[in-house]
Amino acid sequence: MRLEILNRLMVSGAIAMLALGLLPTGAEAQTAPLPHHREAYAWASGFHHGTSDAAGSGLQDYDVAVQDIVSVPGAPWLQLEFDAADLGRKSFVEITSLLDGATQRLDATTLQQWNNHSAYFNGDAVEVRLVVGPGDQNVTLEISEIVVGDWAPPGTKSICGVDDRIASTEGRVARIDPIGCTGWIAENGKLLTAGHCLAGSGNTTLSFNPPQSTSNGTVQFPGPEDQYAINQGSFQFINGGVSNDWGIFTVASNSQTGLQPIQAQGSFDVRQDLGPANIRITGFGVDSGSTNQTNQTHVGPNTGSSGSTMRYATDTTGGNSGSPVVDETTGEAVGIHTHGGCASGNNSGTSFFNANLWSALDIGDGGGPTVDCPAGAIDFETLALTSYSNQNSSNNTTVEDDGDILLLTGNTWVRSTQSFNITANTVIDFDFASGSQGEIHAIGFDNNDTLNDNPRHFQFWGTQNWTGTGKIDLTPKYTGGGDFQSYTVPVGQSYTGSMFLVFTNDKDSGTLNNQSRFACVVVREDGGGGGCDVDESFESGLGGWATSGSCATGTFTTGTPDQVVNGGVTTQLGGAQDGNSALFTQPNTGGAGTVDVDGGECIATSPVYNVTAASDVSAWYFHGQRDAGDDAAGDFFFLEASFNGGSWQSLASFGDVTTNAVWTEATTTAANGQTVQLRIRTSDGSSAGDLIEAGLDNVTICPQ
Repeated sequence: MRLEILNRLMVSGAIAMLALGLLPTGAEAQTAPLPHHREAYAWASGFHHGTSDAAGSGLQDYDVAVQDIVSVPGAPWLQLEFDAADLGRKSFVEITSLLDGATQRLDATTLQQWNNHSAYFNGDAVEVRLVVGPGDQNVTLEISEIVVGDWAPPGTKSICGVDDRIASTEGRVARIDPIGCTGWIAENGKLLTAGHCLAGSGNTTLSFNPPQSTSNGTVQFPGPEDQYAINQGSFQFINGGVSNDWGIFTVASNSQTGLQPIQAQGSFDVRQDLGPANIRITGFGVDSGSTNQTNQTHVGPNTGSSGSTMRYATDTTGGNSGSPVVDETTGEAVGIHTHGGCASGNNSGTSFFNANLWSALDIGDGGGPTVDCPAGAIDFETLALTSYSNQNSSNNTTVEDDGDILLLTGNTWVRSTQSFNITANTVIDFDFASGSQGEIHAIGFDNNDTLNDNPRHFQFWGTQNWTGTGKIDLTPKYTGGGDFQSYTVPVGQSYTGSMFLVFTNDKDSGTLNNQSRFACVVVREDGGGGGCDVDESFESGLGGWATSGSCATGTFTTGTPDQVVNGGVTTQLGGAQDGNSALFTQPNTGGAGTVDVDGGECIATSPVYNVTAASDVSAWYFHGQRDAGDDAAGDFFFLEASFNGGSWQSLASFGDVTTNAVWTEATTTAANGQTVQLRIRTSDGSSAGDLIEAGLDNVTICPQ
């Protein structure tokens, strides 16, 4: 969009800026829309019904009702548009690119968040699978139109001399598709771009980590795990030309990972500063060939920034609109790039001294709330969240105060993807604040995504008299006014088990400005007897541990291991380390190698355990491997621990070496108030004939 178009909206302001010499006459708003068109496409699944919704239904009760190929021959990329979609409570559609295998799964909630569209897929064909869940009736899906990419040349540049941009791996910036702008993540989780990028249409998807374009410059897309649906109702922006062009928005949590961008990619610190000597601009500007609208960066001198305008001789092109203006020395963002103008002076952006922008960003002086949380409080920058039940129509979440505060806005119901082990002694501490009341404000735990099957959610505020089975009334009620109020809830007195943590900010209609701030959330044990927080010997099953991984056989299970000796090497022990049962990689009833670990990595991950006193952490494991040296990358064993949701730390590991299985103790320590999660993983790579097994037993976390 050229500045002349912007002038139709703000002629008098632009004339005034020209008179003051503040607006370069050649300045251009630097969008670069992705060439595409729409094609009608008639595809319908028909109506399908799930099996009876029996308690404890497993994956075997999900039926693939339709499996079909949708294609537009010769297209470089596609996006499906669905019509008349009804996915019930448990059904979903799965779309897979035939070119690169990228896959997206959408249920009723996430399809709504994507505005009845899919993510973007590379290539000219995708496979569509409609999977019908137990109990769902009249499940149906129709495709009415397809967004089809065009093969087209790139747009114009605003280069300050020679094009000195280089490829970048900066993960905190993303391409806004299909309008062709750049967006980025601020330290409070808000997403920023140029105002003119939000003023029109085509700002539907935020794409991180796009791959190289094709050789003629046609863009390609990352997998759906790096694409986010932009919340169209979240826009705050001013499209006012140089010095007054800015936008702020949010996205739905990723449909595949449940993460917000700040959790997956990190963020930029921001500050008000006109004085950086050198300015870095990173974004998705146009170029020739395979680098067109891919991640590129350049550093140039500050050419006299002042007031609300940043000025710099840093190379940019169409598509760079919205890029962060970064102080090269500190790495902090000091503004938003908006206009190219090097042909007549300099490129420019809006500085954070723009009062409206700084107020809307709500950070730094006069910024968002801060709290002082105890040890062991949940870090919301690392806690992955996903939609809960079919209630999460807004999915508007923001992380504040370096991860100590979770802000929910609108009709937002979310749950953790990780599970917590709720015992009779489990309590949850949290602080709550809100300046705008909704219908239901609640917190709780659940072991499934069904809202009203059991009393799970502790409601402490809201205008609605919730009479559903899911409610547990919590007093005292929140008093309102926006200040934080502290709660301690003895969850274990109401229910126990392995469960997800659920946050509720409900409002079904009207202006969805209701908010909930959950801060200093601590899940802990309050036994008072000095006993062990964890004593898991797998005598009653998995105990909340979750199995996953890519292995074809050998998935972790519980029971009594049977001894396997082959080639003089013991790969699996006979019997548990303690009691009768252990967690291990399947019995080999048909002899050595019948169901050992094959075809990839087998993983078992514990619930998040709460530590109530300085404790010793102990776990007994075995690992057996017969063959050595044939797959250094694919054959391995790890026993790992994560504290307070941080990175995984190795407690024991083996590479591609011959190992006789023997029960061995691995130990570490945990501080009072920490959370601990354990993970065991073992892998058999692509080489044929290996025998690999592993096991775990007698996991304890006990006071020192």
